[in-house]
Amino acid sequence: MILEAAIPHLTKKAIDATLSKTQNNSITQDDRKIEEAIAGHIKEMTNWCSEISFKDLKQPKPISGFYIPLDFYIFPQSRRVSGEEKIEKLSISEIFNQSKRHSILLGQPGAGKTTSIKNLCNQILKNDKFECYDLSFPLVIRLRELNNDNSTQSIVEHIASTLHFKIQAASNESERKENRSKIANFIEELKIILILDGFDELSSKPKREDYIEEIRFLARTLSSSLLLLTSRTGDFTYNIENANTYELCSLTDQQVSEFAHKWITPKKAALNFLEEIKNSPFHDTAIRPLTIAHLCAIYERIGRIPQKPKTVYKKVIQLLLEEWDEQRSVSRLSRYGAFESDRKFDFLSKIAFELSAKHSTPIFYTDSLKAIYKNCYEDFDLPKSESTKVITEIESHNGLILRTGFERYEFAHKSLQEYLAAEYIVRLSEIPTIKKIIERIPNELAVAVSISSDPSHYLTELVLSRFQSFKPTKEYLSIFISRLLLERPDFNRNEAVQIAFSALYSQYWESNIHSENDKQILLFQSDYLKNQFSDFSKHIFKRNSLKLKNYYSHSHSITTALETKYDVYKKHTHSVTSHKSFVIPQTLTLDPEIIPKF
Repeated sequence: MILEAAIPHLTKKAIDATLSKTQNNSITQDDRKIEEAIAGHIKEMTNWCSEISFKDLKQPKPISGFYIPLDFYIFPQSRRVSGEEKIEKLSISEIFNQSKRHSILLGQPGAGKTTSIKNLCNQILKNDKFECYDLSFPLVIRLRELNNDNSTQSIVEHIASTLHFKIQAASNESERKENRSKIANFIEELKIILILDGFDELSSKPKREDYIEEIRFLARTLSSSLLLLTSRTGDFTYNIENANTYELCSLTDQQVSEFAHKWITPKKAALNFLEEIKNSPFHDTAIRPLTIAHLCAIYERIGRIPQKPKTVYKKVIQLLLEEWDEQRSVSRLSRYGAFESDRKFDFLSKIAFELSAKHSTPIFYTDSLKAIYKNCYEDFDLPKSESTKVITEIESHNGLILRTGFERYEFAHKSLQEYLAAEYIVRLSEIPTIKKIIERIPNELAVAVSISSDPSHYLTELVLSRFQSFKPTKEYLSIFISRLLLERPDFNRNEAVQIAFSALYSQYWESNIHSENDKQILLFQSDYLKNQFSDFSKHIFKRNSLKLKNYYSHSHSITTALETKYDVYKKHTHSVTSHKSFVIPQTLTLDPEIIPKF
């Protein structure tokens, strides 16, 4: 850390060294102005890097007590030849201790790039024991500040302006290059860590091309000073000589636990939070610092995570698509005109459905992407031949789709892929009827029930129409029912949903019987589904008076080899054979502990 008293000495030494390399008198400096500029910048950065703040927090948190050290891949995942290739990881301190080369730090939206930079600056400025090659202080340039359309200022000129380093205006290209070298010499003599934060936040492509050349120049020129650039992964496809490129890793389970215990007190509350996350369908979103931080903030305010998973899906999607940039006043212009965040949501929903229903995988390759894109690009007014560029923009703007290898992509979170696919499904004119599609999307259909405008009607049509002709397997029903119970849909007054729920239970029971005789009943009796089914039935029947007797009457009981009794009901001969578009099963086999005899 540089002490305030040392700034005059540092400034004079840097100016003298720069002047000694200058052949003319184009540099006329006011030492006092530069000293004041450096002191002012250090004070500003000390305040900037001291805390973590965003809208959902009750109050800002000091970074020194709440930051979780993150790991970096030693090269971006997109360079992997195959998904099995393992990449070595380093902490940010190891990056600086192992190499004196300049660094490019990449990461997906919400991965923790700026927070990592804040923590690094905080350590340099406040921790006397932190060694960073004897660098004097961090000079942070937030590149979004260069987005002014009327500004023709280069990065190097902006640095000179920040430091109040005066130099005569150039009248030609030769003088411009000479001035650039003089400013770079001054930066070099200051022995700073020059941080260019947010290359992805430069909204103008021409400016990006100009600035990348400046960054290359600085990487070639600086050696006593260190250059560190941050960017979203999808926005940075350049090679910078004399610089290593790293990419932030997702959080490990241990880091998620450490995160929760630092952010939530007392310890019992943190443990309860972790248990709620673990048992939720959106637990995979917690691997991203942005989402775990917002979940912690919500839990800290209301003492629980939202009861309905769909609330969390919507919150995370909204954060990644738009809200996080809005909170930081960042504007990202699409190269595709009207392809704004709402249209990106629709496009992602289409992609998610196609991958789930037709390709049955969260991972897809360029060929699959082109095939899906070919079927929908016209709907979104997108260019026919730019599928890869469109996906790259989505990766850059929101990180919901990632490039994880050579011609290899995947959704960042499987739960969000399922939610997006479900959003697409509920907007269709009808529930899918093709057997091969239904077979592949049990999770997506369960989520669709929850987010539909009428969960009772949706579940009824799904169970009493699609499942009656589809005849789902035990494994399929187990996945569907488990996810449905996790999603906690709200069922309104609807007598048909009673029949649907009873039929769903009966189908699951019968699928167990047909698996390995009635010994398989033990699985249902012992696994958690039985208790959850019981709670679920209470939820349904408390809003619906028991009207199954209008359709069924008790026929007989079955006692299994395990001496468990089940009631068998037959449909009344005088009752209608269908209920609107629903096929009512001829028989139901029910557990009296779950659905009382009627």
